[in-house]
Amino acid sequence: MNKKIVYILILAIFLVGCTSQPLATQTTETGNLQIEQSENETSLPPQTEATVNLQLTIMGGEAQTKLLDKWIPIFEDQNPNIKVKYSVLDWSNGKSQILTSFAGGASPDLVLTYSGDIPQYVAAGALSPLENDINLSEFVTTGIDMATWNNHVYAVPWNLKVHSYYYRKDLFEEAGLDPNSPPETWEDLIEYSTQLTKRDSVGNLEQVGLWIITSHPYKTLAQYSDYLWSAGGRFFSEDGCKSEINSPESVAAVELLRDLLNEYKVDDPGSIQVENVDFSQGKVAALNSNNAARGMMENSPEIIPYVGIVSTPVREEGMMSYSQAGGNYLGISNVTKNRDEALKLLLFLTTTPELVQEYSTAEFGPPALKSASTQEYLDSIPFMERWVTLLEENGKGLPQHPNWGQINDIINVALDQVYLTQRDPQEALDEAAGKIDNVLNENGCAVGW
Repeated sequence: MNKKIVYILILAIFLVGCTSQPLATQTTETGNLQIEQSENETSLPPQTEATVNLQLTIMGGEAQTKLLDKWIPIFEDQNPNIKVKYSVLDWSNGKSQILTSFAGGASPDLVLTYSGDIPQYVAAGALSPLENDINLSEFVTTGIDMATWNNHVYAVPWNLKVHSYYYRKDLFEEAGLDPNSPPETWEDLIEYSTQLTKRDSVGNLEQVGLWIITSHPYKTLAQYSDYLWSAGGRFFSEDGCKSEINSPESVAAVELLRDLLNEYKVDDPGSIQVENVDFSQGKVAALNSNNAARGMMENSPEIIPYVGIVSTPVREEGMMSYSQAGGNYLGISNVTKNRDEALKLLLFLTTTPELVQEYSTAEFGPPALKSASTQEYLDSIPFMERWVTLLEENGKGLPQHPNWGQINDIINVALDQVYLTQRDPQEALDEAAGKIDNVLNENGCAVGW
């Protein structure tokens, strides 16, 4: 018999055996295709997205925790496959905890950092570039500039700060000064600060004319930077490869603050314990600060009409005045396995206007998101519109360098030596400049001035 015929017969017998029990089928139409499915087959459940767990770590306190308690559930409702665990660290040690977590391989997916720390986070491999993921035009230009390092944007500004000259108008009047004409030049500053200072018959300080900041991790340098820039000076050369803190302009700024403290005696070192409290209570008439108004709405609303805020007095009339700007930023971990989901959370936090407004209110500084600065919002928060104007007209970010913390410490030591031990300013700044040049030679040049 032909082999082909034998094969066909065997196949036919096999098929008859398999179909001895009729199939019960249901037909599902999919386009023009009909699919027959046996009742004995088990249907697979609908495919669902796997749950993604994100870790968000920020710095702050009770107000920031309440904000996340309110808004994270809303985000999770909008994104059912994403669950967010969040933690709020203290500013005093939050940065070190976060960098330690990155070094140990247990980093958060989304992290808050201060503007001046961004290059350090990048050098540690902690942040992912974001310029292709966000609409940069939605944010204040100064805010984006402070997040840019080596031509990449590594974090999104959430809230900005501006370090300005705050003064009490009522105390100006008591001292015989025009409350609507704050000091514009250093000469004015010396005169006004002296008049605003009060001491008792034996010389005990009763009212600070101007807070001269000493021995503070970052505020000492913040005050110095305002007066350095407003004298026409800068931290670094144009190429960022050499320190210029020993320039004549810098020496003049340091001598001004030294003389106000030691010659004109407008303050005593350590006299101010909590700047916003002492300012609200009238123990200090004027100060350079970015949070002198913190808590004022809740604790001292009666003095709000008597608070003036202007940019730093300049060395000579006609010069440009600057106010040091900074801010709180959110970045995505460079090693996260859930970048897309982390980006969703980042955009939710930084581009939801109502959320940004609440965060900016808690942090006491202007929103970085342009659409959050509605006139209604600016009118509802004391000082907010003034902060926005100062940021736009006078705000300037600190220079950027991965070792900025080290540079900051070197300058602080020199400033305290001048203010507290009467060391010669030129000598102290020359020594500090040499140390900073060593940092630049070993770790690369800085950006900004």
